[in-house]
Amino acid sequence: MYKKILICLDNSAFSNAGIDIALTIAAKSSASVTGCHVYAARLHDARFKEMEPGLPEKYQNVDELRKQRGIHDSLIGNGLRLISNSYMTVLDEKARPLGITPKHVHREGKNYDEIIKEAADGYDLIVLGIHGLGKTEVSSIGSVARRVARLTPCDALFVRNFDTAI
Repeated sequence: MYKKILICLDNSAFSNAGIDIALTIAAKSSASVTGCHVYAARLHDARFKEMEPGLPEKYQNVDELRKQRGIHDSLIGNGLRLISNSYMTVLDEKARPLGITPKHVHREGKNYDEIIKEAADGYDLIVLGIHGLGKTEVSSIGSVARRVARLTPCDALFVRNFDTAI
């Protein structure tokens, strides 16, 4: 039976259904649960630097650019952490009535890559939605789920139908 479950969170309907299923499994098997959200703050940093040449002249000197980069990094980092924490709140609220206290992991980087790195830390099962927030009508499986399926070091449960979640 599973002892350590990783739940991938992005607040999509598929992810939230995955929370329900993972918590049901955890409650029946006394497994520990960890919620994981991955965000890409460095992507925003790189994009800001690409846009710097378009800033007004008064922002073009080295000291001012350094100051603006710091402000940008702080805003983006704090904003993404706030969003990530809100996803953990959804997990906590669903886990509490079951007597489960989940751990939280916030990772920065490429979502599938960071999920695989986290899963390699001794998890038995990854639970994630078959699609995330970027779902399109033409895809049967999202890009993150496809990559995790190929690269996972453990079992993976992909939640496809959130209407029938437990």
